[in-house]
Amino acid sequence: DMGRFPQPEEGLAVLRSASGEMADWKGPYLPEEIPDVDPWGNPLEYSLIKLENQTVVNLYSVGANGIDEQGLGDDLR
Repeated sequence: DMGRFPQPEEGLAVLRSASGEMADWKGPYLPEEIPDVDPWGNPLEYSLIKLENQTVVNLYSVGANGIDEQGLGDDLR
């Protein structure tokens, strides 16, 4: 209904409630059971990976150390 994925800088909140400029929004798209933070209190990270014919949504935790190690270290994807 929106014709696009949310941008990472919009965060996950845009999947739960619409801002004023989203007249076509028909969400929520993210269940309340999915938290905004990981077990260590760090915000869950969200990115888009654009491939040739599709866009992949990447939702991940930076882990206990709170540092985005690009999927290494204690990051959880």
